[in-house]
Amino acid sequence: MYWACITFTNKGSTPATISFNFTVNTSANGTVPFTGGGTVPAGQTVSFKPQTARTYGNCSTGTYDSFEIKFTDGFGNEGSAIVPGGNLDGGGNTCPGNTTCPTC
Repeated sequence: MYWACITFTNKGSTPATISFNFTVNTSANGTVPFTGGGTVPAGQTVSFKPQTARTYGNCSTGTYDSFEIKFTDGFGNEGSAIVPGGNLDGGGNTCPGNTTCPTC
């Protein structure tokens, strides 16, 4: 599995619902999409771990474009944050059995 760890801290006084959607371009498998989100309670930090199956090969290196995290508190207040693009090092065959990776 390819996986990402998206951590969101809600410093507000009401729960916030967030969503994200981005694609990583890997050296072994081409594009790998990640989509997810959920609710972050007021005053708490929550990590989301979206996963996408890979078709073959080791954990590979990749790059990703800038993407936006959107959030709302359900009362008409909305916001967003831009995450800048970058790159990642898959670390070779570091996932046990080439299927699972660490938790966030």
